[in-house]
Amino acid sequence: MAPSAPFPSQFDLLRGVIHTTNLILSSHARHFLCLALLFLLPFSSLLLTLPSFRFPSPPNYLLRSPISPPFPYPLYLVLFPLLLLSLTSISLSVNHGFFGRPVKLISTLISLPLPFLRLLSTLLSSLLLLSALLTLVASLLYLSLHLHAPSLLSYLFFGTVTTITLTYLFVNWSLSGPISILEPTTGFSPLYRSTHLIKGMHLAAFSLFLFFSLAISMMIWGFSVGLEKWREVFPMVAKMVIVSGILVVMLLYWSMANVVMYMYCKGLHGELAGEIAEEFASEYVSLPFDNNKVPYVVSVIRE
Repeated sequence: MAPSAPFPSQFDLLRGVIHTTNLILSSHARHFLCLALLFLLPFSSLLLTLPSFRFPSPPNYLLRSPISPPFPYPLYLVLFPLLLLSLTSISLSVNHGFFGRPVKLISTLISLPLPFLRLLSTLLSSLLLLSALLTLVASLLYLSLHLHAPSLLSYLFFGTVTTITLTYLFVNWSLSGPISILEPTTGFSPLYRSTHLIKGMHLAAFSLFLFFSLAISMMIWGFSVGLEKWREVFPMVAKMVIVSGILVVMLLYWSMANVVMYMYCKGLHGELAGEIAEEFASEYVSLPFDNNKVPYVVSVIRE
């Protein structure tokens, strides 16, 4: 089938991703609220509580206690599984909601183990590549500083190159999570497939990444610096509840939008229409693509 309309711009695609995400979220609000309470709320609360995410206050030797505060450092190990479980459950639910299948909490929780392990393997593979890249950059910086006199220009150059490279990789690998969860692939394969699928959607993916990463970072920073004026208005617990709630909403929406973008990228590469035809061959199903300019994504099928 040849496309009957001009190829959609990335702005139209991004608008379609946001519209479809809103549609799925509003249609299954209670389900995603339960998932957020099960996984994202504990993750957000621990993220704000753990000491590494808070700027240290100036030392006060007069008030220093010989006993250090009992921060639960083993809870660092809880953050990681909570994040992966939330991403896995949200991805499975969005996939069912996107195709109009029933979205049930118990079924989602039962189907978590295998996709969770695939996501874990993919994440460890990406961390391995990132570690190798950062080691290479650090080695080059070390050699540069020892061969030449250290200068601000050297730090700026390596810092800029590292930031651009990491951003490029994050954008290109942004679909690796949904791919490892929803497809029978793991390890380095989802990273390569994500780089392939994201073609034509780089600007839209970068826009989502930039908005949510900056918003979440600002929220954590605003909580971490311990603004004294906050304590005059809100107690510490109230502040944590407010910030945790906002973080939960941002993380939930970002996770859902990323899965929807994965669907759109498959549509752009002619993969999604085949799945729709195979699954709903005997019945008519109204998908989010039926709205406004979104049908372009389904109608683009390469011959």
